[in-house]
Amino acid sequence: IEDARQTLDQLGFTAISVDETEQSDAEEGEVVAQDPEPSEDSEPIPVNTPITLTVNTGVPMVEVPDVAGETRGDAADILREANLRVGETIREESDEVEEGRVIRTDPDAEEEVPEASEVDLVISAGSSTATVPDVTGLSSSDAEQRLNDACEPQPCFEVSTSTEFSDDVDEGDVISQTPEGGREVEKGSRVAPVVS
Repeated sequence: IEDARQTLDQLGFTAISVDETEQSDAEEGEVVAQDPEPSEDSEPIPVNTPITLTVNTGVPMVEVPDVAGETRGDAADILREANLRVGETIREESDEVEEGRVIRTDPDAEEEVPEASEVDLVISAGSSTATVPDVTGLSSSDAEQRLNDACEPQPCFEVSTSTEFSDDVDEGDVISQTPEGGREVEKGSRVAPVVS
């Protein structure tokens, strides 16, 4: 705009006004249009002719809102309200953030980005570990069900059942298990109930 004004000043034009527009395909401060348009036949016009220059102010910048801890749906609503779009959803294991909640965004919260930019959401897939339930005394089928349902995604553990004679435990019920109930192990680990 400064170069354009200087050029018009040097030519003697005095009635220069400026309009603003927001465009993403031009640089900030660039003149994107003028009225009247340049004459192709180079016919002179009076120096007091009003000339309007349209200058690009650039795409407005907005701050990425902090949506950590929100559900994906709530985070998407908050981003839309801030004139931003939801980009990719990336799942990541986390012991600290509840499953299904936002861990962080990319770009980060409070970063200034152009309006209508995409913001990726990193969503917690939950912990990589789970607590083994105590299934001793349960029937074989109930024990397997409880082990499968102990976490998301199901089945939680790989169940490997074996049998053993017992005078103390009813037939079909679990005598013992490896690892024991209450242990914290990797999801998908093998849990071996021993059934009477």
